[in-house]
Amino acid sequence: MPTTAVPVAVLVIALAGAAGAALGGRADRLPGRALLGLLVAAAGCLAVAAVWARPAALGVVAVFYALYLAVLVVAEARLQDGIASTHRATITSVAGLGIEVASLLVFAAWALGGPVAVALLVLAVVPVVRAGLRTREPSAPAAGRPKE
Repeated sequence: MPTTAVPVAVLVIALAGAAGAALGGRADRLPGRALLGLLVAAAGCLAVAAVWARPAALGVVAVFYALYLAVLVVAEARLQDGIASTHRATITSVAGLGIEVASLLVFAAWALGGPVAVALLVLAVVPVVRAGLRTREPSAPAAGRPKE
């Protein structure tokens, strides 16, 4: 990729992530299995981009980032909805710390094994996300929250 195109590529990936996060509200309507499917698809996109290794593969990386952020937004929202106590801020802060620690694992996977290792790490996290998404399905109202 030409050096002059790098800022545009970074911008496209960031905008795709913003779009994925913005679509998190709509993604919240999906059942947990569909969200896990999105996370698996995201890992697949990252693996494809790693194997393809062409400038156009950055578009696939953008799709990965959009899917990942959509699932992350839903998981964080469901976590907050599931906490009906005065400890919500502490619990969500600890969860945020967990996300940051996971980011360090992603960087380590990248350094040790490249994008394929990162894709495998994302797949390894699917069971953890599955457990977290089980806290509340969209059809069931959160504790202490009236049905709309």
